[in-house]
Amino acid sequence: MSNKKSIGFVLGGLIAFVVAGCDNDQSKIDPEGPQPPPSNEEVDSAKATTPETEVEVVEIVEAVPMPAFDVSTLPGVPARDWSQTDGGSWFATVMPGTGDETVGNETGAVTVRISLWQEDGTPIFLSSEVVEDPVFPMGSDMFPGWNETLAGMRVNEVRKIAIPFEQTRILNGQGFVQTIGFDDEQMLIGDVKLVAVDAAEPESIPQPAVGS
Repeated sequence: MSNKKSIGFVLGGLIAFVVAGCDNDQSKIDPEGPQPPPSNEEVDSAKATTPETEVEVVEIVEAVPMPAFDVSTLPGVPARDWSQTDGGSWFATVMPGTGDETVGNETGAVTVRISLWQEDGTPIFLSSEVVEDPVFPMGSDMFPGWNETLAGMRVNEVRKIAIPFEQTRILNGQGFVQTIGFDDEQMLIGDVKLVAVDAAEPESIPQPAVGS
């Protein structure tokens, strides 16, 4: 009986020693030192508790000015991608050119293949009714909307132009169409192809009969 008690006492002491040793090892872990990698359970738990944040991407698009008039109802060739001049006229490049370039306020002349209408479709001048392409002035001898909408054009370029009546006034205060017999104060619409930039004096503008 005494031997069994002795053996039990020894085993009890040994277990107490081992447990105490484990406690001492745990107390020696440096909290600021390298830490053991997290367990799979800890990783899964972190994923489950961390909310996903959606990032909204905002695209900044520069506003492009659009004409107040309905471009789909204009006479002549259709056009898109309109640009507004400082004076309030509009133009759209239908076909780019590669030749010499015009300067809007420079006094001179240009040879153009041109058709002009009032906004309601009434023809003023049609390229199909003339044998030779006319030479029109540029600069102070022409109305502001013409100089602005043709500025920067290159030879062989085709533009659609839309010029408010106020921008068609010439030196005597009349609108361009009024000088050739039209009384309506409508927007001037044109299809213009730049044929040449000329130094020659412009010819007189052909004047088709009113209502033709």
